[in-house]
Amino acid sequence: MQHKLFLLLVFYLPLPLWGEDQVADNLYFPPANGDWKRVDPAKVGWNVSKLKQALDYAGQNKSSGVVILYRGRILAEQYWELDSSKKE
Repeated sequence: MQHKLFLLLVFYLPLPLWGEDQVADNLYFPPANGDWKRVDPAKVGWNVSKLKQALDYAGQNKSSGVVILYRGRILAEQYWELDSSKKE
């Protein structure tokens, strides 16, 4: 059985327009144990409708999961059950 993997990687690397100390203060690293911080897509300028379309597309094309990070925080996360009984 062949599985397709849909992988969407979104990276945002800000150009340091200020000192290194200020950049370090803005970095977020998720804890080894516990929940990651989340961010509201609309509040950081993402088009929520287009984001939903992208997630729907991933789910319709046999993805098992998508996680999109924004500056280390979870912007979107969705998982799907793969139907192993369907044949291509």
